Amino acid sequence: MVAGFQWLLSEGACALCYHISDQVKQMPLGENFAVIGHNEHYKNIRTPPLHPGCRCSQLAILKPEYGGPENPEWGKTAVQPKVEDDGQAKEENQPGPQHQKVQKPWPDSEEPVSATSASGETTSAGIPQFKNNAEAAEWIKENLKTPFAELPDDVEMESIVLTAEAVRELEATMGRGIPGTIQFGGVAYDAYASFNPATRTLHFEKTGAGKVEERRKKSNARWKAETVTDQPYFSTTSYKGLVYHEACHAFDHESGYKLSKPIQDWPLKIQNMVVEISGYAEYDFYKPKDGHSGTEAAAECFSAYLTKSERASHVPKRMVKLIQSLMVK
Repeated sequence: MVAGFQWLLSEGACALCYHISDQVKQMPLGENFAVIGHNEHYKNIRTPPLHPGCRCSQLAILKPEYGGPENPEWGKTAVQPKVEDDGQAKEENQPGPQHQKVQKPWPDSEEPVSATSASGETTSAGIPQFKNNAEAAEWIKENLKTPFAELPDDVEMESIVLTAEAVRELEATMGRGIPGTIQFGGVAYDAYASFNPATRTLHFEKTGAGKVEERRKKSNARWKAETVTDQPYFSTTSYKGLVYHEACHAFDHESGYKLSKPIQDWPLKIQNMVVEISGYAEYDFYKPKDGHSGTEAAAECFSAYLTKSERASHVPKRMVKLIQSLMVK
């Protein structure tokens, strides 16, 4: 009965929805109005909504035998459309702390704080050589603000040290501890690490921390090969970046999702900038968790910006300001 659909704009629709409605107009049943992003699960747009908050709808076009037009003027799928306007997207792009690829100088009042310490003092994350896990636990208790759960003997010393180094650096940057407990073991299935908001626990693998960077680099290489894009799957491949990513979930949860919730109300082109920070950033963007989306996108921006990874210059300026707002001066 139905031959296809026509895209119907809502009042106050965004520029990208206007583009699809004006240039694509209508598509045969089962065909894409647009292909946006690189996530295999979410990139094909066959029906509205196009993005979080989108209120566009569609109108069914009937087959001729049911009263529809004999020769519908079908459109052509918009592949990775980019809507240019007044250049706001360019102005929203903010280089990461001390990042060298700065294309435009920002006013002093808008420069991001350096990823050293909130007090302005550069700190060293050197960790002493521990004889055993018990000694490591004692040092962590005396020197870090973030609590660690018990460190049983089956937790690899390398994992403890690398995690403690990352936590210490992040505490110096944020001016406070991570609002959660570090625990080795209990990582969610098929993940490098995970955050449990119910218990406010950051889970990391008991062993293999030293090989995480190699594994994450391989994931990025595989992602680029499969998607034919320069966008990495992870915004940072370092183990420190992994710790920062999970720490962001803890900070975001504690603040009432101050980092991720606002993304839904940003202009579409800024939402796209956030999501395109990495392939993993799209993970929950079109499939909300805990009642809202953007938690992984925020965490990918957080880790890229604070570790000064190659993707730091892609973090939107308004996200940088949100990250800075969580720092204790």
